Amino acid sequence: MTLTQLRAHIETDLPDEALQRILSAAETDVLKAAGPASAAVDEFEAEFPGAYVTLRQPATVPLTLVTEYYDTAATVLTSADYELRQDKRRLYRVGAYWAPRVVVAYEPTIDLPAREAAAVDLVQLAIQNTGLASERIGDYSSQAADQRKERARILARVRTGGILA
Repeated sequence: MTLTQLRAHIETDLPDEALQRILSAAETDVLKAAGPASAAVDEFEAEFPGAYVTLRQPATVPLTLVTEYYDTAATVLTSADYELRQDKRRLYRVGAYWAPRVVVAYEPTIDLPAREAAAVDLVQLAIQNTGLASERIGDYSSQAADQRKERARILARVRTGGILA
């Protein structure tokens, strides 16, 4: 996102350099929460593997590579060995349980508008942060939102996390 695009969403008197630093930090936070926008590799290890693995991000079809590991023996699976469920995140092992270690390489589907909206919201939150929990001037009083909770709520919209179940 460019500063011009960002300024279409927020009003601020901050100079470009300061706003760029805030935007860069917000985009880094979104990237950490949402995962990479390019090829992804998810690794799963479980003592008691199940029939599903849940990818960190929704995947496009076909998957690049799915490999199971029993101790040191690796088996590359064919598309007949697994099914990507409708949510594009849960991978079902056909006719068996997953091995104790599974590596899945894939191209994630990216929701760029959601990522950009989260970055804009994080920038807005940072700009509005006065550092005060509340303030009172005469008859006027104001209470700020909990910054940590608000950041967590914003990032939860794009958050990802892989699970072996």
